[in-house]
Amino acid sequence: MPFCSSFCFKPALAPCAGIHPGVVRGNNYSFTLSWPLPCTNFILESTPGLASTNWQSVVEPMTTNNGCCAVTVPQEPAQYYFRLRKP
Repeated sequence: MPFCSSFCFKPALAPCAGIHPGVVRGNNYSFTLSWPLPCTNFILESTPGLASTNWQSVVEPMTTNNGCCAVTVPQEPAQYYFRLRKP
């Protein structure tokens, strides 16, 4: 089940790859999406609507820590969807 608030993380490709993404709420202005460290070759993408075919790579840098890849993204006023894609 996706974690939803002003964003939704739908790991459509992740379960097939054995990746179990996580979401951690930071402050009122950001949250962190994470996945296991061996999967550094995945790209985190976002879109404002699932009907869109225009997924964009997030611009925030990926960090690694404690066995995980993580990206901290700002919380937008509009709803956004996120996915991990393996190029």
